[in-house]
Amino acid sequence: MTAALGGPLLGLLGLLAAAPAPETDVELLHPPLAAFEPAVAAMLQDARAQLQRARTGTDTAAQARAWGQLAMAYHAHQQFDAARAGYRRAKQLAPADRRWPYLEAVVEQQAGRYGRAIELFSAGLRGRVEDGPALLRRGQAQLALGRYAQARQSFRSALEMVGDSAMAHAGLGRTALRERRVDEAIEHLETALRAEPAATQLRRPLALAYRQRGETQKARRLLAQGGEGKAVLRDPLVAAVQALSRSSQYFLDRGAAAARAGQPQQAVGFFRQAIAADGDRAAAYVSLGRALEELGRPKEATTQYALALQKD
Repeated sequence: MTAALGGPLLGLLGLLAAAPAPETDVELLHPPLAAFEPAVAAMLQDARAQLQRARTGTDTAAQARAWGQLAMAYHAHQQFDAARAGYRRAKQLAPADRRWPYLEAVVEQQAGRYGRAIELFSAGLRGRVEDGPALLRRGQAQLALGRYAQARQSFRSALEMVGDSAMAHAGLGRTALRERRVDEAIEHLETALRAEPAATQLRRPLALAYRQRGETQKARRLLAQGGEGKAVLRDPLVAAVQALSRSSQYFLDRGAAAARAGQPQQAVGFFRQAIAADGDRAAAYVSLGRALEELGRPKEATTQYALALQKD
C-alpha cells in the first residue's frame, strides 16, 4: 500500500514545492503609525491606502507602481526591512523596471549588508552612463568590505562612464590610502576637493596621507580646515526617495548641510520645513535663528530663539 501511494504522494509534494510563496505583506513589517511624526504617518497611511486600492484590481503594472511607491516611502523614513520587501514585490510584478532592484541595492547598502548590495548593483549594470551611481555605490560597498582591487575598478569605471567626478576621485583616494599608496591617494583626494571645495570631510583623509608622507605641518593645517561637508553623489533615484521624506530630522539635516555649504537662504527653507513637520523641536528654531543671522536678519533670529526657549 505504501508503494502504491508513493507516486501520488510524491506528485503532491512536488506540486506543493512548486507553488509560489504567499505574497509578503509589507504592512506586517511596519511599526504602528503612531510611532511617527504626524506628517510622516499621514504620508505613509496614504501610500498604504493607494496600495490597497491597486491590489483590488487586475492591473499588474499599477500594483507594481503602488508597491514601489510604498517601498520608497518606507525607505525615505529608514524603514529598511519594509522597504526591501516592497521593492522585491515591485520587482516580481515588473521585472523589466530597473528602479526597484536598484533601490533594493541601496537599501542593502544603507543597512550595512554590503555583500548583497554588491550583487544587486552588479546585476543591474548595463554599460551605460546611467550606471554611474551604481558603480560609485558598488565601489563604496566594496571598500567597506576591504575589497580594494574591486573598489578601485568600480571607481575607475565610474570615471570612464560619467567623466570627472569628485565622488569617484574621493573613492579612489580613500582606496589608495587604505593600500598605503600615498602619492596616488593625495592626487585623487586633491582632485576631488578641487572639483567640490565644499566637501571638507575629505581634508581628513588627505591630512592622513600627508602625515604618512612625512609632511606633518601640511597635515595639521588640513585637519584644522576639516569640516562635515561631503562629496555629492548625484543619484536621481535616491533623490526621488529623499524627496518623499516628511521627517523633521531629514529637513534639519538638509538645512545643516546647506548652512555648511554657505547657502543660508536654502538652510532657512529647510529649517522652516523641519518646524512644519514637528513644531516641538527646539533645535529647529535655534538652527533657523542662526541661518537668519547669517542673512543679516537679527530681529527674526531673536524671535526664533525665543520660540526655542518655549519648547525646551
